[in-house]
Parts: sequence; C-alpha cells; structure tokens
Amino acid sequence: MIAKCFLLFTLLVSLFGCYAGTVKPLLSHPDFKSENEPIRTLRIHLITDNTYKKDKIEKFVSKCSNLIEIQVGIRLEIVDWYQIQWENELNDISKMEIRIAAETWSKREQFDIAVAFVYFVRRVDGTKLQVGAIDTYFWRYILIKELDPFVFLHELFHAFLSEKGHSEEWAMRAVRHSYGSEWYWLTPEERKEVLRNKWRNFNLSPTREDKDRITR
Repeated sequence: MIAKCFLLFTLLVSLFGCYAGTVKPLLSHPDFKSENEPIRTLRIHLITDNTYKKDKIEKFVSKCSNLIEIQVGIRLEIVDWYQIQWENELNDISKMEIRIAAETWSKREQFDIAVAFVYFVRRVDGTKLQVGAIDTYFWRYILIKELDPFVFLHELFHAFLSEKGHSEEWAMRAVRHSYGSEWYWLTPEERKEVLRNKWRNFNLSPTREDKDRITR
C-alpha cells in the first residue's frame, strides 16, 4: 500500500512538474481569463513557397491561435496570402526576411505580422538546424520551417518580448524541447510582458535604445 501511494505521488509530481512555473495551471481561473480581455485580433499576412499547402497551414495557424488566445487574449486571423518564388535569397535568412518585407510593404497597414511557411537550411553554431526566425528590426517578419506549435509560438511571442530576448525556460527557450512534449506555455513573467505589449503598433519599429538591448 505504501509502495502504491509513493508511486502515485511520484507520478503526480512528474505530471505537474512538467508545467510548474508556467501559466497552464491558471488557464481556467476567472481572474486570469479577465486579464486576457479584450481580445486582440492579430492580422496575419501568410506566405508560402508551396512547402506546405495553404489549407494545411490554415489548420495549423488555427491550432496555434487557440494556444495563444487562452494565454494572452490574442487571436490570429489570416487576412491575405500569396505564394513566393525564391531567387538568390534561399537559405539566407536575412535576405529572405528582407524579401518578404519588401513584397508586403505596400500592404503594411493592412496586416500586423507576415509569416512565411517556407523551406530553408541554416545551422546555428554549426550544431543544430534553425527551424524558425523573426527579424530584429520591426519584429514582425517571421520564417517558419516546420509546422510545430512550439516553433511558431516561440517566434510570434518574440514580437511582444523583443527586448528580453531568450529566457532559459518554456516558450522563449532557445532550444526546442523533444517532440511529444507540449512546451507551449509562457511563464507568468513572460505573460505579463506580452500583455503590456499586447496592443503594439507593428508599423512602428522599436527605438534605437530598445534595439541595443535585444539579443537573439
């Protein structure tokens, strides 16, 4: 009996430990929900190089939208999209970001974030493959290589946490956790920062002082 109780206790610690320090246990709390109001609709300009079909991307964005809305009251809406044909920018992330910024510039007032679901190859520190990126000037042009919510939320939350760079935990952790683990949750501290910047105008870039504090 004692052994069974100990085993049950160990299992519970393991389960709850996975989410210790995140907002996940607070999602259903009335005060938490009220802090997410009113809901902001974040307008997404979607771009694809046909690595993924549009309908598959739409389902993925919808899933990510739910994960974001329950944490900070931000809902994603695709307002426009187009298919891109890369030229000499392919595999140069900076050039890819400049290209999508240039091609969407005339419509910049009509969307908040431009997200390109595309294929690229780039290694970080010669060890791990980079699977997502966001520009560090406007913090609104995102590249996503894999349809993994962790990658998407990681880059998207950077648009609201740009001054802080990476933290050592959870959604802003630089290294992706193993597949099969739902590490999609902000820490309470990260959430407070996102809520403070929830209504930022994406047509205004951070100040020079802010940029000097940014780390990737």
